[in-house]
Amino acid sequence: MAYNEIYLSFCLCVKANELSEKEKLLMMLKGARTQALMKDLSALFGIHQSETGLIEQESVEIYLYYLTRLREPLELLLAIQDMRYKAMGHRDWIDEESLIDRVNENTIDELVSLSTFENLLKKSDEFNQELERLIEESNEKLKSLDNNSLEWLQNMNSVKKEFETQKEDLLKKWAFKLINNS
Repeated sequence: MAYNEIYLSFCLCVKANELSEKEKLLMMLKGARTQALMKDLSALFGIHQSETGLIEQESVEIYLYYLTRLREPLELLLAIQDMRYKAMGHRDWIDEESLIDRVNENTIDELVSLSTFENLLKKSDEFNQELERLIEESNEKLKSLDNNSLEWLQNMNSVKKEFETQKEDLLKKWAFKLINNS
């Protein structure tokens, strides 16, 4: 498991530097799907354990089974291509089709959380202009706050949260734009 995580980080942070912009985006998408699968499996573990009260003893094998099993259909970014003890990893309570659907739904969220994705976008003047506009709007809102007010910190945090939400929306907009153009 750790080997796959190290490989994922290596690909996204080092290997990506050798690729074209389109190839970088495709690699980031594979990495985002891989992270989404890991998180979705973790969520399924939590649900299963809370429903049954049972703790899975072979969790690493379960992760590896579904990572290697879904490597091709989801186009995952993995160092490990296969596993030896597949029977240890398969679980009847995990519906593969539902899992694939969840991963596909969560991929964009994972993509925009990658710092390498934002760095890729910052090469675009158009993206930088939109981001700068959001920053300026937030700064104006911060300047308009009453510094002497007891609610100042709460209002400041509200502006910050609004900015973060708008920035995430902007990243998602650009993710869809880039994916549809590639």
